[in-house]
Amino acid sequence: MSWMSERWGAFSAAAGPRRYVIGAIVSVVIAFSDHIWSWFGNASMTGLLGVPSWAMAIIIALCMIAYWLLEHLVHLRRRIHGARYELAQLRSRGVAIRNEGRSITNRQKLEDWGKSSLDWNEEVIASIKKINEADAEWFSVLDVVPDPRLPIEHTSTVDLKMSADHHKLYREHDLRLKRLGEMLYEIWDR
Repeated sequence: MSWMSERWGAFSAAAGPRRYVIGAIVSVVIAFSDHIWSWFGNASMTGLLGVPSWAMAIIIALCMIAYWLLEHLVHLRRRIHGARYELAQLRSRGVAIRNEGRSITNRQKLEDWGKSSLDWNEEVIASIKKINEADAEWFSVLDVVPDPRLPIEHTSTVDLKMSADHHKLYREHDLRLKRLGEMLYEIWDR
């Protein structure tokens, strides 16, 4: 039964409130065509076109449904394209944030950098949700965080706690940046 409910959900999203008038449209087409053909005496749609009026109404309804589905598909493709472009821009910003994080020597700079990194992460997750909520959830959860692809150049050698926090945040940001690049070029390239 889930197959049918998924199709009905897609149709409902594409047609919107118009789905409630499709029956009325079919009835109007049948009534209108039968009324028009009655003016011609014994002529009928079946006699002239070889198609009964109810079949013509169904054909018109199916054409409308196909149009609505196509318009919905175009809307989704535009939304995905826009979100991918937004994510590509966020990736560029993320690279700049990572590069800033390579050299931090005091607590205030670390706090500012960490906030910009976390704000960036939230923006990326919100943009990914526009495409796919499951992908956004996958992106938001970090499991094993490997060493960064670019090493840290300078960190505090005096404040070891700050240095440890810096390394942790930097590694996480670099992994998120790598994941975002993979998503842009591998997952959504279809």
